Amino acid sequence: MMKQKIGLLACSFLTCGVSLGATTVQRYYLDYFYITNVHLDASNEPKYFGKLSSNGSVTRKLINFYVYNSKYKTGTSVKNIRPSDETGIVSGTFTSKLFMTNEENVVKIFFTDSDKKRTEHTFSVYYDYTYPTISVDKLESASYEKANVPAYSKEAGYFMATNKYLFNNWYDINDITIYNKFDVGMFTFEEKIQDLSIPSSYYQFDLGIPAIYGLFVDQTNEEYSKNLVVLNLKFVEKENYVYQMALNQDVYVNPYTYEMARSQLPGFVQTKYIYLPKNGFSNLRRLSFKVLGEKLGTMRLNFRYDFSIQAFRSRIGNCVSSEYCIRTDDAKFSQNGKELTND
Repeated sequence: MMKQKIGLLACSFLTCGVSLGATTVQRYYLDYFYITNVHLDASNEPKYFGKLSSNGSVTRKLINFYVYNSKYKTGTSVKNIRPSDETGIVSGTFTSKLFMTNEENVVKIFFTDSDKKRTEHTFSVYYDYTYPTISVDKLESASYEKANVPAYSKEAGYFMATNKYLFNNWYDINDITIYNKFDVGMFTFEEKIQDLSIPSSYYQFDLGIPAIYGLFVDQTNEEYSKNLVVLNLKFVEKENYVYQMALNQDVYVNPYTYEMARSQLPGFVQTKYIYLPKNGFSNLRRLSFKVLGEKLGTMRLNFRYDFSIQAFRSRIGNCVSSEYCIRTDDAKFSQNGKELTND
């Protein structure tokens, strides 16, 4: 699939500088570059990631992207970008509307050195007709990967890079220890191409919760009949392209009863957690949830994740199976008890 262009580029990344008399010409190098295939849905734009380096400043270096195909060369799309800072990192998207299905599409990247010599890098890009569907809880490890990304690096030349999704803390059974609340922020996600963490995107994510009595006071008859309450989710960047799941809609909790609502009722306060009915430990210490997601990341994964949360102790109750308890005998305490607060 990939056209080899290594010979064309040899001069550019093997020479750090060219001496012309007393003047040393600054040379620029493309350390690595990745570009995603184009999905059938024309609204999905190819992404690119790369790094330009030199023996001098790269901050203002202009890079041009050309997109064309063999039939419609007049339909060339051009995008000019510059590295954002001295790291030389470039990333972004460009339109896919000029890409042809069932055709080889070419992305040509070029930039001009200080000596006015042009360096070119050319990639063949194809439509990807697949939208993989996976069950996260059925993965043998905490990752899903596929070698599907056209890539170039100084060390390896042109090759097909591995696109990898990392799911952290996405277990079949999630122990929350204390029967109190559940934090969807425990689920994190990271996408990599080779060893490079990259910005990721998603289309839609929903959390399905059992429509149990006492959980949401504003549950509808339809939700009761389906035994399902659906909350919208989002990913929030935690650090360096590591994304943390979060609720994408307002939810509220009664701090005294732990009943929840999707509108702010009298006495309810906003929360980022899913609280569990206060007196339900005996029957609800293990609950089943599910996450349904669409078009996650570069591979545009659709997936389903079924999981349970399991508690071993109640928030308050008897002194054997609870975090907090009330003693009625005359035994002396060696220390003060915990203060019960709503967090």
